[in-house]
Amino acid sequence: MVEDKPIGWLIEVKGGGHDVRRGRFVVLTNTLQRAKRLVAGHVVLTTQRVEFDRTLTSEEISKLHLKPEEIREYVPKAVDEQDG
Repeated sequence: MVEDKPIGWLIEVKGGGHDVRRGRFVVLTNTLQRAKRLVAGHVVLTTQRVEFDRTLTSEEISKLHLKPEEIREYVPKAVDEQDG
């Protein structure tokens, strides 16, 4: 039997009340549904929406050192002011 390789997902949380964490989160799982459930539990989902943004590249997964089912907030690299 072939074992599924986990996929890196970028999940966005929108809406909700003022005490709710919103933002974009990365998670490494075998399915999108599992990724959404993990993120929903992480942010204590009430009225917000959990939406798929995109899959992560293998380079991003490597740079983030993601472990299976670990959830991290996604913070894009800041643009160097000298670069424009």
